[in-house]
Formats: sequence, structure tokens, C-alpha cells
Amino acid sequence: TINTASGAYSVSSRTQVWLQGVPPIVAGGRNSVLAINSAFSTSGSDIQGKYTSLSLSWDCSVGFTVVTEFRAYTTLPGIRFTQHYTAGVVNASAVANLTTTATSTPFVSFPAFALNGTEPELNALAFGGCQIQDSGVTKWSTFHGGGGQQSMPIVVHNADLMSMAFGPIDNFFVAVHDTNSIPGVLAAGPMASVEAIPVHTSFSTFLVIGQGLNATLYDWGTHLLLEHAKVRPSPDASFVLSHLGYWVDNGSPYYHSTAAYNISAGMDCLEFGVKNCTQEDALKAVQKEALDQSIPLRYFQWDDWAPLDWTWPPRAFPSGASHWLGPDPYDSARPMPLSLYHGLWQGAPSAITSKFNWSADGHVSLDWRFFDDIFQNGTAAGMVMFEQDYICESTKTTSTDLTVGPSWFNALNVAAVRADIDVQLCMMNPGHALASVYMSAATNGRATGDHVVRNAARGLVLATSSMLLWSIGMWPSRDNVWTNSSIVVPGMNPEQTPVLQTIMAVLAGGPYGPSDIAGAMNKSLVMRSCRSDGILLRPTKPATMLDAAWSASFHDLVPRYVQSAFSHIGGHRWSYVLSLNLEAEFSVTATDLHSSTSEMAYVSCEYVHCAVGPYTTVSASTSSKLVLPARPQVDDLTPGWGYFVVAPVLTSGWVLLGEVDKIVMVSTRRFQSVNSEVGLKVAIAAAPGEVVNVATLPPGVRSRPIITQCVAPKQMAFAVGDFDVTLTLVCNQRQCACSQTAL
Repeated sequence: TINTASGAYSVSSRTQVWLQGVPPIVAGGRNSVLAINSAFSTSGSDIQGKYTSLSLSWDCSVGFTVVTEFRAYTTLPGIRFTQHYTAGVVNASAVANLTTTATSTPFVSFPAFALNGTEPELNALAFGGCQIQDSGVTKWSTFHGGGGQQSMPIVVHNADLMSMAFGPIDNFFVAVHDTNSIPGVLAAGPMASVEAIPVHTSFSTFLVIGQGLNATLYDWGTHLLLEHAKVRPSPDASFVLSHLGYWVDNGSPYYHSTAAYNISAGMDCLEFGVKNCTQEDALKAVQKEALDQSIPLRYFQWDDWAPLDWTWPPRAFPSGASHWLGPDPYDSARPMPLSLYHGLWQGAPSAITSKFNWSADGHVSLDWRFFDDIFQNGTAAGMVMFEQDYICESTKTTSTDLTVGPSWFNALNVAAVRADIDVQLCMMNPGHALASVYMSAATNGRATGDHVVRNAARGLVLATSSMLLWSIGMWPSRDNVWTNSSIVVPGMNPEQTPVLQTIMAVLAGGPYGPSDIAGAMNKSLVMRSCRSDGILLRPTKPATMLDAAWSASFHDLVPRYVQSAFSHIGGHRWSYVLSLNLEAEFSVTATDLHSSTSEMAYVSCEYVHCAVGPYTTVSASTSSKLVLPARPQVDDLTPGWGYFVVAPVLTSGWVLLGEVDKIVMVSTRRFQSVNSEVGLKVAIAAAPGEVVNVATLPPGVRSRPIITQCVAPKQMAFAVGDFDVTLTLVCNQRQCACSQTAL
């Protein structure tokens, strides 16, 4: 409801008022007053659907006009709140007259919701921090936070998980959610630091209502993607997202560590007789180890080892670009693929910057030709992905000039598309993550801080921040991991839980790659992530916090870290449930995992026991549940954890458990189709020469499974690059057999 006399309004869920809107205020009400001069109604349609709208035109006492529009959609439970500046504002930052708080105060607050209104008891999930690592839930009535590009979006919800998700749907670089500028109010709008608002500029906030935090946030993100015509990226179309790599990001022993290059015991380049080891020597040692052990590393990530133009300094890479790594082991026609990096752009040589258009402070380029120019050096070396780091520290001009942020991302995207590479976004605020919709090439983003200190708390936020990235079309990245707990590197904590870290990284769905020092990679663990040719076996959806976990912590706000991912094949769902630091048992129902499932029964097993059992039934019809045991945190470096797989009982009664020696036991990259009308028939994709061990349970059997060995013939003469051999598993009358499918 909207009061056209005062400008107050409210948003209701099922006839109950949840959000009490307050009239718009300029820069926290410090220097000017807004007064309504007219109200008018319209109807029409936009990219989101048909709508009716009510607009209020406001005159400001210091000489500008803003129109606030409420647009309600007739085809979806959504509302768009928009500030329109038809004539613009020439001296916006001067009107606001703010200094240190300018980036955390809206120029005009709309929408703005009272935190202590008549709403029922509500909680608020908000996303914040650089790397989105300060995300979590608090009471709506005591919600505090915000600032430029922070606390966005917000998912307000009740104890039954009825939810409202809202946040900016455009102009992300200058968007602000703030509770400090107006006491007791969450205010949204453009930053008061914006120097000028051009004519015909609008700032919109989009709100959707739904059931469940995950589903409502995903729906909100779908509307954001629709608004900017971005399609959710397919991981199979991305080389880095679909292949095993090796990473030297912060947290790797080789990240800016000369000590790591000189560790004894033959674990690095010393075995080649080199005493003053370089980055090139180290990576050659890693590659030799991988080749000797048949670990299919398909690309290498190089961090900030090179200058801006990637000309490869001889002190680090005496041989220059990556061709000394040889060709892709599975495609000899191209050099070993690389993921390359850059952080802060300021300080670039004038010989480079003078040729292109840059932001006023010289911190970021706004010219696609600049990125195109340096990407040519990268692609010549084999680059398949570019990581843009330090986004949250790159430039302050994005908060004063509306055009800088979008121009930067658009320029980067144009060059990435021309180079046919992916972009990973790193060290980003939530507002920067939302701005990824400007970039069709942005396929993944970091969802945690750097995996450096290896404390037990660092990865806890992953399943929460992944909710945001997944909703807006980016695969979450865990960062690099160590796969060996017995190696000690000077100045670094050992990895106490390598199995857990690999499970978290694989379930996140972003890039996965070990970063162990040469000689320390745990082949058995690494190979649980992929096929024998290095193609990753991923879930269909990344692991996110389970709605049941939010429900359990609604009143006491004590987190229950229970997350789930799933694979979806032919209408069937296999779920992967990970718990962290549980202080008490936690029950998960079939509907918690799939509220609209056609299957009524599932079989679950703890991952370490899936090859032999025991197995338990999880059923919607009998209310039997998956009970996660209490496993508290052990110490600062060691979380308590449990990993469980939940497989559907298929129509014929058979259960496809999948590959018990893989983390994602049933992946769409392995299992192409499942038919269970009579017995069980499964199409399997394997690498040439690969042995695939498939576990199944016959109808009614809940003991040791049938393990069928499916063997793919070796490489065909015409096979180049990634190649699938299709095998068929057929199970009937409590026995299974596997054969090659005719071409």
C-alpha cells in the first residue's frame, strides 16, 4: 500500500505487513527537504513482464526533482522501486554535502524500510565484505550494516522461511544499503558521493517474494540476469571450470616464497640439480611429478608473478612464456593452457596507459583496446582464463562517477570475448559481484578469503556466499587447496583436513586445483575430483546452505553449518550433504533436499562408507530422515565434519550409488542418462582407457552394493583433445554388466 499524501508505503506477505516504507530523504535529511508535487499511475510491460505502477514526483528544496516509482508486476510476485532523474543533478555530491560518510549514505533514500515497524519476527540474510566473506544472518529489527556495495542483496524471512529478497538491479558500483544515515531505517539508493547524475538516469531496487531462502534468492538473481541479458554459464563450455588445474594463488607454497623453492628431500626443483630455484623451476618440478604419477593437470594458474603486460621477467621465467611446459597432454596442437592474473592496475607504465582511455585517477582502464592488447600476450602464452583481482581496492572513482565501474567491466568483457577466455572475479564486494552481469565472460568468482592461515573458520562462509554467486550466474571458487597433511612449509600452517578442503572445493563448482609443493600431491585424493583425463566431475548445483539450517537457527541465530549440492539427471536428483562443526545431531528430510521431487524414497550413506554401507532410507512418505551426527570443531585448524551422499530409489527399485571413489558420485559429466522403467540402464561417458567402477543396489537390498567395472577402450586414432567413450551399464535380476555403446 502507498500513501500518496505522505509517500509512506508498506510491503506485505500473505496480507501481513512485513516492511514499513518511509518517505524518501536526501542524504540522510541533513541539508534539504523533499515535497510531493504530483502523483500519477501507468501500466505497461518491461523485460520482467506486465506491470502497473504508481509514481510520486518530489521537488527538492535545493533545486532538483526526483520521481519515485512503485512498479508491481501482474505476472510475478515482484516489485521494482525506481528513482528517476529526468533532468539529472549537476552537483549531486555538493547537494549531499557529505565527506567521510558519502559512500555509505544514499543521495536519496528509496526504498527505505523501518527496522522497528509492525512486521512479524523476521531475520535478514545479508551479503558483505571483500570476498563476500562477511555474510550472515541477524534479526531484521536489529539489522546493522551496509555501506557502498555492501549488505546486498538482503533476504528477509520469517520462521517458516517465507522470504523477500531485494537489492539493486542496476548501477551496482554506486549502490548502497545503509542503516547509519537514518536511525532505525535501512536506506537504499545511489551513493551521495556521486558527483553528478546525468539526465534520464534511474536507480532501481528489485524485490521478489517466495518460499525458502535459496529459491527466493535464486529467483531474484534470475530477474537480475534477465535484466542484463546474461545467460547462466555452462561449466562444460569453460576449460578451467571443467578441468583439473594447478594453482599458485595466495596460500600456495610457491606464492612469493623463495623458501619453498629450496626445500630439501628432493621434493622440488633441487632434484634437477638447480640451487637457485625460480618459479619456472618449481612449475617444471610440479609438472614432472604430475606426469610421473599420471595426475592429469590440464592447466596451470600463474598468480602475480609477471608485470602488467605479461612479458615474463627472466628472474622468474628464464624461458619466457609457457611453451616450456610443453603442449596440453591431451591436445598436442596447443601449448599447456594457463589461467593468468592481474590485480591493481595503477602504476602501469605511461607507454602503455598513454595509448588508452583510463579513469581519472589512472587506476583502471575504460578502453577495451587496452585489455585486448595485453590479452594478446596472454593468449599467445596459452591463457584460457583471466583473473581480475583486488576489485574492492582498485579505484575510488567508481563511487564518484557513474560511468567508471560499468565502463571498466564492459571493456574487460569485450576483450575477454574477443580472446575467447573466461574471467574470474576476485576480491570483490557484493556490489561488484552483482556487476558481473555486465560480463558474459565472467563465469566464476571467489567466495571465500585466501586459503592461507588454514584455520577452521575460513571456509565456513563458503556455502552462504555461494548462495549469492550461484543466484547471479557465477560458479563459486573455494581457492587453492593442499591435498597432503604431512608436509611442512616454512612460515605456513600444515593442512589438517585435506580431504575436507577438496570436498568443499569440488562441491563449490568453481575451479579446482591442488597447490601442493612439488612431490607432495596426494594422487588418490586429487583423482577423486575428476576423470582420468582431468575432466572434473562436478555437481549440477554448487553447495549452498540448506534452508533447514536457516530454519533451525532462526530464533537463536547460532549457525548450523549444513550445506547441500546436487546432481540432476533425467528428472532424478542425487544430493551431497556436508556438515561442519555440528554441536548436536541434525536431521535432514527428503523434502529438505528436494521439495518437488517425484521420488518418495532415497538411500543415504556417509561418503567414507558408501562402498560397503551401512545405508539408511530417507523417505518423504515414512518421514525417515538423514541424521547427521554431532561433530564439533576440534581446534583452530581442525573443523569437525561429515559428508553424506543421498541417492534416489528409482522406479524399478534399483539405486544408482555411482562412483564410490569420486566426491561427486553421480556427475552429469560421467552419467549421461538413467533409465529405470525396467531394471536399470545407464549411459556412461569415460576417457579412452579409463576404468569406471559403478556401485548399484538391487531392489530391496541395503547391504554391500554391486560394483561393476566398466572399461573404456584405449585412445582411438582419430581422438584429439577431450574425447568421450560411451559405455552402457545394464542391471537386471540383481546382476549388472557393462559394455561399449556402438558408435
